[in-house]
Amino acid sequence: MKIIKMVVVLLVLCSFVYSADTPTNLKKHNVGYTINATPSTGFSYRYWGDNSFGFECFGVPVIKPNKRIISFGASGLKSINRSEYSNIFVYTKFDYRGDYKKSEYDEYDVIDKENIYGLGIGPGLELGWNMITVSFKLGYQILYSTKFYQNKYSDIREDDKYINSSFDVGISVFYSFGDF
Repeated sequence: MKIIKMVVVLLVLCSFVYSADTPTNLKKHNVGYTINATPSTGFSYRYWGDNSFGFECFGVPVIKPNKRIISFGASGLKSINRSEYSNIFVYTKFDYRGDYKKSEYDEYDVIDKENIYGLGIGPGLELGWNMITVSFKLGYQILYSTKFYQNKYSDIREDDKYINSSFDVGISVFYSFGDF
């Protein structure tokens, strides 16, 4: 809980440093990698418009012979206060992660499938130096998950379905280009 309070205080203090019309070291176009606690991660593209609105999309497929993971998502962004080296923003996002795993046990195959859908909202802080931008997000997310199980002697049956909520923590590192 102390970490959350420190992040909120840091965001509030940073918002008073510069006004939104200050020339910025941050860029319009950003290409990089995003890591989220749940459920998705991947290569990402972020765009900031002149009107302080932006979007981000991210995703990655992992395909192996007996395992497939597909992860993707999209975020809507609104800049609250942009300074020369920082940007405080709020975001809302949707993301998806699908896991498919095929295992062989003795004389039969087992297939496990899991789908996780997430919807989140929260504040973020973006710091930019030259062509590198690092972005931090801390929010709240609602998750909907389904799990399926199948072996070759039975039809597909649904094993589990649940709704959960969690903190949404993410970090992104971008290569930035395109001046405001």
